[in-house]
Parts: sequence; C-alpha cells; structure tokens
Amino acid sequence: MKKILPLLLLLILAACSTNKALPSWVLEVPHDPMYYSAIVSQSKHQANYKDLARDQALRDIAMQISTQIDASINVSEREAWGIANTEYLSTLQASSSAAIRELQLSDSFENADYYYAYYRLNKAQYHQQRIILRDRALASAADLLDRYDAISGDPAVGIPLLLQALELLADFLDMELVLAYEDNPINIYNEVSSRLRAIPASLQLSFTPSRMEAMSRMAGSQYAKAKILMQESPAPGMPVLFTYESGEGSISESAISDARGEIQLQIKRIDSSQSPQRISMKLDKDSFSANLSKPAVKRIWESISFSPAYLVLDVRKPRIYLDYSFVAAYQNGLRESIVAQLATHQLDLAAKLEDAQYLLKIRIFAKKGEYLPNLDYYTSFGDIHLTLEDPKSGAMLNYLERLNLKSGAKSREAAERAVEKDAVAAIADGMLYRLLYGIVLN
Repeated sequence: MKKILPLLLLLILAACSTNKALPSWVLEVPHDPMYYSAIVSQSKHQANYKDLARDQALRDIAMQISTQIDASINVSEREAWGIANTEYLSTLQASSSAAIRELQLSDSFENADYYYAYYRLNKAQYHQQRIILRDRALASAADLLDRYDAISGDPAVGIPLLLQALELLADFLDMELVLAYEDNPINIYNEVSSRLRAIPASLQLSFTPSRMEAMSRMAGSQYAKAKILMQESPAPGMPVLFTYESGEGSISESAISDARGEIQLQIKRIDSSQSPQRISMKLDKDSFSANLSKPAVKRIWESISFSPAYLVLDVRKPRIYLDYSFVAAYQNGLRESIVAQLATHQLDLAAKLEDAQYLLKIRIFAKKGEYLPNLDYYTSFGDIHLTLEDPKSGAMLNYLERLNLKSGAKSREAAERAVEKDAVAAIADGMLYRLLYGIVLN
C-alpha cells in the first residue's frame, strides 16, 4: 500500500500538470455572439491530422448553422413544401458546409499525442455571403423559369428546368426568395413549385385503343400503340415504363415518345391464357431525378403523382393450321384423330393458313416390311415427322421424329394401314404434346 500511494500521487500531479499546459479554450469553449465556434482535436498519429481537424470544425459549425436555421422555420411551412425534417436538415448541412468560405483558425495547440484547434466563423460575414449566393441562385432560377414558360408545352425539356431551379433554391428555403419577375415581385420558389405541381393535370398518357384482342403463346410479337399529350398537344421525348398489372408475359419494359408523342408497346409474348389481362404505362420519374443531388428536391419530385394509362388485353389461344399427310398407297383418313387431340389441348384450328399463328406439319411415311410365311403375317414400318412453324416467317419452331415404328397385319394392305393407325396413336401418346409444350402449351 505504501508503494501504491506515491504512484497515484505522481499520476495526479502529472494530470494536473497536463491540464495546466492546455489552453483555456480547450477546456471551455469561448462564447462570442459574433462568431460560430468549434473546438476540435485529432490524434497526431494520423498523417493528415490538421486537415482532419479542419474538416471536423467545418462539420460542427455547419451543424450549428443548420440547427439555428431549422429553429427559425415553421414546421407547417416545411410540410407544405413536402420536405421531411431529416431530408431538409441534410440539405441545410450540406449547403452550409459548401457556403463556408472564411473559416478562421483562431488558435491551436499540440502536445505529444494530440492536436487541438480553435476555429471561428464570423456570423455577419457568413450571412452576407449567403445573401450573395442566394441572389445568384434566385437570378439563375428566374432564368430557368423563363425558359420553362417559353417551352411549357414540352415537358421532357421543361421538367428538368424546374427541377434544376428547385435544386438552386433548396439551400435557401429559410430566406426570402422574392425577386422582381415580369415587373412584379414574386416568390420564385413558389412559382417554380406551382408550375411543377401543375404538370400532372395537363399531361395525359393513354393507349389507343385502350382495349385490344391478343393471343397467348404467339410465335411473333404483338404491338399496341400509346401516346402522351401535354395540353392536347404531342409531348415528345417522354420516358415511360410498362408493367404487367395482371396476367403473365414478356413486354418491352420502357420506351420514349417520338416527335408525335406516340409510343409503341411490344408484347413479346403472352404466357398466360388468363383473360382479360392488364398492362400499365407510367411516367418514368426516375429518369428525371437521376441527376438530382438535393434530397429535399428528390422528395418533392417523388410526392408528385402522374396518372398512369392501362391497356386491357382480351386474350385467346392461338389458332393452328394443320397440314396432315399419310404417304402410302392406302389411306385410313385419320386426320380427324389429330384434330380431336388438338381440341383436348383447347387449341383452335384455322381454316386458312393466313389466319393461323402456327403451322403444324405432320408427315407419316409407310415402308414395306417382311412377309412371315410361318405366321402368314405382313410387317410394315412407319416414319413420323412433326414440324411446328411460324407461318409468316417460315421459321421452324420445333421438330420431332420417330423412325421405323413397326406395325403389321394379315395382309399387306392392312399392314400399311396399321402404320397410320399406330403412328397417330404415338402422336397422341406424347409426341404432339412435346412438340407444342413451351411454345403453344404451358
């Protein structure tokens, strides 16, 4: 115990000596109503400790400024702007940091381990600087507003102008944003915001027509037309997104309106036989906000709703044209057995090739076999070829074959007829389903 007491006394004296060595401003932040102040410290074991200390001071003072500004703004006004508290504070902190130009290092101190710095910012100089920056932002925003009014019928160009104006003004929402505009003093922020919020009422998205017949499992694409109007005039260059609301299939995910405000939706494939089905077309708002940097402005843009357009699809299954042939000297006339098999799959037949979405070719070739005198029995063989084609392009979509299917009977004629009968049975027993599955059938 006697050995421990001197050691403790030595530590206490060392601590007191260290505290006495520290400047008074390290122990207690000086209060000066003329300045924003920040006392920071950094370990000297970091190579760039002085730069880190200045960055920390910059953040601390920016927080003081944003907190003071936030306290001066009425909450209901902030809600009217559509800006959440945390997003607005984030914007203020970022803008405060960017606006601080005259941060002064009032004093510094360092010992063996730490670097201490006392930074100050003159409040009057800072606020005067913000006024200058605000005035520049107001002038630029007013110019953007003029450009918007000149092309208000072109939302693809106009919307980015308004969003850019809001980005300029977002740093100064706590300040007066009134400027002489067309010889009248107006609040530029309110003017920009009101124009932006008025766009959805004038912008019309529609499918033409809004309901159409479509076929599931088609070999080729189907198309639907849409258009976008702004105050009854074509709106070119507008990005949209397409989404399946009900049903199942593959469609073009996005498109941009052409010079006439028209858009083409590509329905690549309808996989479901459900009817009706519905596809929506919505404005691609993310394409306008991709370059926005201020969370507050993004939040305002997200809060603006545009009405979507809907396309209703009356879906029916595709029609098949059957090209059936049994190549032999004798015929059984079993084509209708294939027709009946297609009906079990709920597939319709087309009377004409030009009315069909698929061409089904069935070729059965009969080949002579052997005569077995001991049994007085004739054998025969059949080759089956099934082809599914796109009748418009002639492209082969699927192909199956079965060779040397063996049949037989008591006479050569009956043996040859048996080839067709057994071949049709084999087709019905799985070959037809395998040919159509994944293309026509689910």
